[in-house]
Amino acid sequence: MHKHILIPTDGTDLSRAAVEHGMLFARATGARVTGIHVIPEFRTFDGEWPGSAGRFSCLWARSYRTAAPYSR
Repeated sequence: MHKHILIPTDGTDLSRAAVEHGMLFARATGARVTGIHVIPEFRTFDGEWPGSAGRFSCLWARSYRTAAPYSR
């Protein structure tokens, strides 16, 4: 049924429980598992309006570069 399951975790107790359940589910269905550790990015106000197009483009590009090595 399921071939590949992505299990995100942020290290909290709730996400650890979700990882355990995800692994049990994957084992029961024979699915492959990919785990990803996610944390919110700490942001500070740098004087530029956070919603500006330039700032958004910069954040998008940085996020893309960060994620690129982990994508297939």
